Amino acid sequence: MATCLCSKTSNTIVAALMASRIYKHAATLTTEHEKRREFDEKEKTFDKHAAQIIDKCFEEDENFAVDVLRTKSKLFFDYSPLELAEQNHCRAFLATKTAQKHLDMIWYGETDDHGHDQTKISWLFYNHCREQSKYQSHHRIRSYFKNVKWNVLDIAAILIYIVGFITRFIVIEQAFIVSKICMAIDVFLWYVRMLHLFSAYQRLGPKLLMIFNTMKDLVFFIYFILIFIFGYAISSYALITTDDQVKWISNSSGGHATQYSLTNDGDNLWRWRLIRSVLDWGIWKVFGQVNLVGVVEADGTVLKGGKHSFIALQNNGCYMNSG
Repeated sequence: MATCLCSKTSNTIVAALMASRIYKHAATLTTEHEKRREFDEKEKTFDKHAAQIIDKCFEEDENFAVDVLRTKSKLFFDYSPLELAEQNHCRAFLATKTAQKHLDMIWYGETDDHGHDQTKISWLFYNHCREQSKYQSHHRIRSYFKNVKWNVLDIAAILIYIVGFITRFIVIEQAFIVSKICMAIDVFLWYVRMLHLFSAYQRLGPKLLMIFNTMKDLVFFIYFILIFIFGYAISSYALITTDDQVKWISNSSGGHATQYSLTNDGDNLWRWRLIRSVLDWGIWKVFGQVNLVGVVEADGTVLKGGKHSFIALQNNGCYMNSG
């Protein structure tokens, strides 16, 4: 009966969409499962019925079908087919070629979509080839390092060797030092790389894998320890080197010193060797080495622990007083 009434109206598309909306609302009101399923099926039926009608119009005349899609029906409360389809979420109707044509007209406007087709296709093909090349290259590089972990060590050793080889031809003292250090590190890496030869050995191979996995688990604890080492080394080194950098001038009256002088007027205090001195000062304390107080460091600073009674060097349960 509903189908017959819709076919007799002046605007069958709007009538079918209105019937679909009514059945959808009725499905939300009923509490019976069978009734709800029946209403849902009828909603989809009228949605498809409206889509079939608009498709027939599109086959005859595309512009006419788009006009029908936008035209409001005075008989059905000034609703247009597009408005009803959007409100009711009629998937079948919105998926029609007419709806897609309407969206294309909104998007492109008056743009001529038939011109320069070869240019567009060529540009699209070029972008596709470029992205495909990037993807394949990235995939190969990633799989190269991911599948075989030893390749990471190989690349690192090769790069360090190249740096050492190039700097060897630069006749400068600093370049020679860099070259020597790089070559030493490179030799060490290649010796470690030789462990891969023993990984295939029946008895030694599993033990090497076990050691390697244990080292990976200990990386987190190494980071944890380094944080405390750096914190202690930097703070304590800054305190014990103060006398060599700032000289306080005592008052003749015996009061508190209010005047001071800086070593070299505060210039040239920074040296790269200072980093090594700080690290040596902090790391050796982990092993209980406490005789560095009073020793000339790499940067020429003399660590005088006797003048700083407020510095407590707690190594192996010992406390160093001022002397």
